[in-house]
Amino acid sequence: MVSPDESSQKCVIVDIGGKNCRIGTSDFEKPIVEILSYEKKEIYSIQETGTLNCNAYFEPILQRGIITNWNFVEKQIKEFVKQQKIDPSKTSIIFTQSIAATEDDKEKAMHVSQ
Repeated sequence: MVSPDESSQKCVIVDIGGKNCRIGTSDFEKPIVEILSYEKKEIYSIQETGTLNCNAYFEPILQRGIITNWNFVEKQIKEFVKQQKIDPSKTSIIFTQSIAATEDDKEKAMHVSQ
């Protein structure tokens, strides 16, 4: 693929799928980052013996194409923009969302880059 011209405008594309979220830029054919539908978290507990026990659990980020953890997705988008050295004030973010997305979801997507 031809290297993009540095002076050209590129936009960030966030594709919300049924089972994952893909983030890329308009100057590449394929997504650069893919976020799975669950975030791994850990919960700690103290056993009766006094030992610390750690159990992993998975918190949903997406369910059937609907974002359930907007904080996590927004953090990933902002980190992507930072790593790609994209100026958010000069770049558009294009969201694709499920037809089942609510008006609230659409409103949140409008304010992600701000």
